[in-house]
Amino acid sequence: MSVRRADTGYAPPARVRGVALITVLLILAILTAMVGRLSFSNQVWVSQVGNGAAFLQSAQATRAVQDRVGIILALDDNEYDSFQDDWAQPLPPLPVGPASVQGYLEDMQARINLNSLLDGKGVPDPEAVQRFKRLLRILELNPDIAGAVIDWMDGDGDVSGPWGAEDGYYLGRNPPYLAANRRFRDAAELRLVRGVNRAVWHRLKPFVSALPQADTAVNINTASPEVLASVVPNRGSPRRALAEAVQWAGKARQTPFESVREFYDATGLDYDDDEPPTGLGVRSKFFLAHTRVETGNHSRSVATLYQRAAGRSRVLGHWREFE
Repeated sequence: MSVRRADTGYAPPARVRGVALITVLLILAILTAMVGRLSFSNQVWVSQVGNGAAFLQSAQATRAVQDRVGIILALDDNEYDSFQDDWAQPLPPLPVGPASVQGYLEDMQARINLNSLLDGKGVPDPEAVQRFKRLLRILELNPDIAGAVIDWMDGDGDVSGPWGAEDGYYLGRNPPYLAANRRFRDAAELRLVRGVNRAVWHRLKPFVSALPQADTAVNINTASPEVLASVVPNRGSPRRALAEAVQWAGKARQTPFESVREFYDATGLDYDDDEPPTGLGVRSKFFLAHTRVETGNHSRSVATLYQRAAGRSRVLGHWREFE
């Protein structure tokens, strides 16, 4: 005889059923979150891999362009440098593998070298200081900033002029710091110098450099009117000097000067054979290559400083450019 289990009619209370439902929903939520996190992590990983590959591709493209720039500079055997040389022509967009590269070269001796304000003995060079002061006046900036620039570099504790500044001034800043007491390694250090705020720096930036060699000559073929007006003395007011320099720069672009003497003759300046002008030239050693690499959604801008000597060129340093 078969035995049938009696139907007790038992059903779990509603509270128990509710707890079970909530537990199921919590488990589903946790699983959904885990799946979402894994999906997000996978997307991040894919993005990182893609960005890493793009970075490597842009770095390789940048090195290829840097090598090409070095060759262009090394092959330039002219006795003078001007905007008509091969190095001065902008580099059109070129495909380098999956990347596109473009850029241009800039003559850094078209600017006033801040490190030339001190001579080889670390003493202020009067002529170089006057040129920098003229540049400041032409740019409608305070010429006393020159004293603060000198104090930033020299090794003594003496204040130069009304705006000179040594450690005592900089220790009172927030945060405090000390004067460098060495030559500039980068022109952007000017932002630390007394009197050079953000607006002053951006006004000066296109016209100054910080080259590793202090006794560099300004190239009259590539210098801007502002720099030309600064390096040629006794031309009257800043306004008049700049107006003349605009004409000189225009002549240099059309027909480059092969010597400083030719520049003086063509512009009606007095050339003293017994004491020829110093700090001027027509041949440059230092160039800055501005390179921009586009790889898909990734872009990279790099500035590379070259020194050319004896038919060869070498890289002195490079850094990321921020726009």
